[in-house]
Amino acid sequence: MRTIIICILMLSQMLMYSQQSEENRANKTERIQAQKIAYISTRLDLSVEEAQQFWPVYNEYNNALRALKKEKSSKKDMSEFTESDADLYLEQMISTKEKELDIQKEYLSKFKEVLPSKKVVQLIRLEKRFKTEIIQNIEKRLKHKRNKTNK
Repeated sequence: MRTIIICILMLSQMLMYSQQSEENRANKTERIQAQKIAYISTRLDLSVEEAQQFWPVYNEYNNALRALKKEKSSKKDMSEFTESDADLYLEQMISTKEKELDIQKEYLSKFKEVLPSKKVVQLIRLEKRFKTEIIQNIEKRLKHKRNKTNK
């Protein structure tokens, strides 16, 4: 009886932990998305009219890309892949890249309907720069954590 209670407690702890980590991941994603919007807003210099037309289209674009990423995410461990699994994964990877490119083409034309082409080019550059800065910040934090644990 005691063993069963311990097992139930351990299982409930594991479930709570996994739920918390999913919530943390969702919170981090939301925070990064908010930072990205602020980053683009401050640097793109949109007029009030441009902003009113641009942001709904941009949100649709991000939602389409997020849906594609959810669709493609594979949790399978590479060590468990057979050759046919790897072939299938590579085909899916190419298909996903093509879908992503199709989404980008579609929304570039939509962006050009609401913004001048110069601002669309600037948007693309700002998104790349934001990604680079986020990655650099994460690398700095990881390096800082490693240095703390090594001391």
